[in-house]
Amino acid sequence: MGDRHQNFARKLAATDSKTREKTIKVLSKWLSRQPSVTEMDLAKIWKGLFFCMWMSDKPVVQMELASRLAKLVHVMPGDKGLLFLEVFFSTMIREWPTIDRLRIDKFYSLLRFALQEAFVYAGQRSWDPECCASLLGVLFSGPLSPAGAKSALAILFHGLD
Repeated sequence: MGDRHQNFARKLAATDSKTREKTIKVLSKWLSRQPSVTEMDLAKIWKGLFFCMWMSDKPVVQMELASRLAKLVHVMPGDKGLLFLEVFFSTMIREWPTIDRLRIDKFYSLLRFALQEAFVYAGQRSWDPECCASLLGVLFSGPLSPAGAKSALAILFHGLD
């Protein structure tokens, strides 16, 4: 399974936009059939998705891509959507210091879309108290954590704004 993740990551970070687009479609189908996907699996995949976003050009393309990546939470089987979100936010916090001023806006968009889809995810589960508590745990241990990485305080402030 490790080779599959590396293959996804490599293709998601490709310079050719058609390769990235095709890989996102394949990844979406693959994720929907992975009830036993692990945190490590998702970490490798999100590293590739991060660079997929990094490589995207033009604001319209970036907004559409940010929306598509955030909506991947809905293809996750069972309760794996929360793990998907947790790994997404961990990836963003870890990679935040590497984002330059020319790319920051597209990653802010990705954060906004991911937060929106997190609430849609909870709403689709009828705002189940256990799901909401887990989602709040993900948010307060990740992007909304005041004790988080100092380099990622912009994520906290952007989330609070």
